[in-house]
Amino acid sequence: MRSLDFARDDNFSMPGVFELLKRGWDLYTKNVRSYYIFILLFLAASLVMNFVSILYGPTLGTLLAKNWDQIMSFSLITFPLFVILFYTELTILYALALRLEARSVDTRDTFRTTGLRLLPALGAYLLSTLAVLVGAILVAVAFVNAGKDMLADGDISQLSIAATVSFLLGIILIVVGIILIFWFFFGHLEALLANKSPIAALRSSYRMVHGHWWAIFGRVLGTMIIISTVVYLINNILDWLTITTIMAKVFKAGAEAQNMGKLAISTILGVLVAPWGYGITILLYKAMKKDV
Repeated sequence: MRSLDFARDDNFSMPGVFELLKRGWDLYTKNVRSYYIFILLFLAASLVMNFVSILYGPTLGTLLAKNWDQIMSFSLITFPLFVILFYTELTILYALALRLEARSVDTRDTFRTTGLRLLPALGAYLLSTLAVLVGAILVAVAFVNAGKDMLADGDISQLSIAATVSFLLGIILIVVGIILIFWFFFGHLEALLANKSPIAALRSSYRMVHGHWWAIFGRVLGTMIIISTVVYLINNILDWLTITTIMAKVFKAGAEAQNMGKLAISTILGVLVAPWGYGITILLYKAMKKDV
């Protein structure tokens, strides 16, 4: 399967935040019939992942008790779910890229192409987020080792020397990792759309972002804040209408049922809005491809 190459446009310039929001929304809504099946699969995978996490995920008590067997078992269960979820996201990204070039979306071909490029794209994504992941683990280990008292009053002076080193190193890795995430922001897309290996995809992303790091950071952060605000407001309205008003007052549902309802609402809303953000990512990717 050949790479998906964007036609050159010498007059193309990087769109601003509000232009990205508008064009991303148009790309999503005007072509949804071409890839609604991928959105439904994404929704199913997201619901399974979130319900498994809330039902079987480690709690604060589990971490404080250092029950590593339960944590490892949960990780082994959720990693395949994460891969499936990532795969469904790739199908949406690939379909959006096709529609941006006014190409038709063939469902079978999209499944096959994304399946063949899943591992390189996953490898590029994991490598781009590795520093943040390791940093978060180190911070978590430092807090767990500090015990309940540290968590109760938040006094960092109670950390041991080893825990303090772990905490500070973790914070440094998280900061460095965030910087690297934006350098390698298009790595998984290069693996998916240009059919490159993980390392080659990350190198290509670095070349694309070089000289534009702040521009990419500002646009991603700006669009993310606006979309997140919209989702937050809609989610609160839906929670009030369905959970507080209908489930709690009309059907007298218990706290557990209400929590499940809230999780379902937030998941469905997140999935429905996600392709908007994916469209913005594809638009930025196209802009960067024109500059290299």
